[in-house]
Amino acid sequence: MVENRIQEDILKLFGNGDDAVKTYEEILEGLNDKTLEEATLQTSLDNLVPLGKLGNKLFSTKSVYWLTSEFATTQKATPTRRVSGERKGIRRPFVSPVVPSAKKICLQDDEIKSAGASSSSRSLLLERRQLQEKIKEQEVMLQQLKNADETEKSGELDRLIKKWRTVSQQAAEQLLEKVQGVPPPSMGEMLHHLHIDPELIHYNEEDETFY
Repeated sequence: MVENRIQEDILKLFGNGDDAVKTYEEILEGLNDKTLEEATLQTSLDNLVPLGKLGNKLFSTKSVYWLTSEFATTQKATPTRRVSGERKGIRRPFVSPVVPSAKKICLQDDEIKSAGASSSSRSLLLERRQLQEKIKEQEVMLQQLKNADETEKSGELDRLIKKWRTVSQQAAEQLLEKVQGVPPPSMGEMLHHLHIDPELIHYNEEDETFY
């Protein structure tokens, strides 16, 4: 099926690693298929996410995708189908155009300079720097995604704390109304008597108000 072929081509763009992050536009450009409709591509991406092969998140109004760790560990090179009139062969594993680590680039600046800084070596140096910049961009994007998740969790915790504090203030006011005495105690006196720090429930003893 056409959709299965498109899904296979999409997964090949990510290679065998799980550290590459690509936007929808980068995937469309990487497929380089002028006959491919954007609606068909979006459908294929949407189907890969529930299958657990791709991760997806909306980031800065753009959808970003990455190869899940579970699927990356199972992705292997598979033999090609035998075609009539051709010899049976083995398909080479796809090599991602994005180098996952700058350590894999063996050519160093000093080595290039010592070679006389020829036009070919300068071209390699430029390509190396471009790849490193691409790696840094993806590392920043991954870190921002992680920070976004942590921010969501922190926001939920703050909401629960505010809810607890509001309930505590209401309970203190109700308790103060039931306390009898001549003269009646203040809110601050009652809280101290109960060994409750006024700041814990945001009570200002000078203004005698909650904040």
